[in-house]
Amino acid sequence: MHAAGPYRPTPIPGTRMRGIGRLLFWIGGVLTVICIAGGIILAVSGFTRLAETASISHPVDGPTQIDLEAGDQMLYYVPGVIDPTTQGSTNGSGYGSDDDSDSPDYVAAGSAGCSATGPAVVEIRPGGTKHTSSSSGGTRVSDGGFTAEEAGTYTVTCSPDAGIDVVVAPPTNVGGILSGVGGVLVGVFGALGFGAVTLLGLILWLVGRDGMKKHGAL
Repeated sequence: MHAAGPYRPTPIPGTRMRGIGRLLFWIGGVLTVICIAGGIILAVSGFTRLAETASISHPVDGPTQIDLEAGDQMLYYVPGVIDPTTQGSTNGSGYGSDDDSDSPDYVAAGSAGCSATGPAVVEIRPGGTKHTSSSSGGTRVSDGGFTAEEAGTYTVTCSPDAGIDVVVAPPTNVGGILSGVGGVLVGVFGALGFGAVTLLGLILWLVGRDGMKKHGAL
């Protein structure tokens, strides 16, 4: 005769499914809340920085004094016009090339003719990296600028082309844009992904619980 093996109780149907479902439900729920909260914080922080940067602008009408911190960069913005060399393409957009037809390319409508004086000025010559800024007044394009290497008061003087008005402002806050957009994406896609995990967990939890009820375990 063979010795009887240890008794192993038959697992109640639905127990394992209920446990897995409950685990997925709580993990998915917590991560969903974290993604939404984190996304909101990132988005608000990024768009706030962007709004603050956009609000720091100084119209130049004669010598204009600006208080800056070390490392601050200011650009001379003038009205922009669509680059005539990118108009008239055959892609049906009326501007741009076939490879870049999402938005027009803007160039300065005239020269800013600005210079800055102060504790430590490093000039940014026109023709370098171009920055654009859009506002209710239309699109503006940078035409040179300067970096303040020391904190202090700087004076900007401009002699622009006829009909050109100049606004001194910092470059577009790329970090703010990335943070704002990233926060929105994290919140939306994180909520959708982990929300699906939460829903799956809830379904497994309920199905497993029903199975246990049918066998008198609950």
